[in-house]
Amino acid sequence: FFVFFFNNLIQNCRYKYSIITPSYLLTTMEYVDFVCEKLNLDELERIKVLSQLSDKVGFRVRYIAFAVITFGSLFIVFEYGMSWFAFAIGFLYPAYMTFKAME
Repeated sequence: FFVFFFNNLIQNCRYKYSIITPSYLLTTMEYVDFVCEKLNLDELERIKVLSQLSDKVGFRVRYIAFAVITFGSLFIVFEYGMSWFAFAIGFLYPAYMTFKAME
C-alpha cells in the first residue's frame, strides 16, 4: 500500500501544492474553497463584526471561519486524543503489568 501511495505521490509531484482526492486532483486553495462551499461559510458575510474583521485582516470571512473551525477541530482531537493516550500509559499499562506479575 505504501509503495503504491508514494509512487502516485511522486508521479503527481509536478502539480505544485496539490493534494490527492479519490475523484480528482485539486490544488490546496481549490480544496479549501470546496470545503467552504459545502459548509456554506459564505453566509457569514452577513455578520457585521466578521466582515469588519475580514476588512482589517485582509482575508475573506470564509477563510477566517475555515481556519477557526480547523484549529478548533484539531484542538479537540489532540486534546481528547492526548487524554486517552495518557490514560493508556498511566492506568492500562500498570494494570497490565500488575496482572502479569500476579501470574
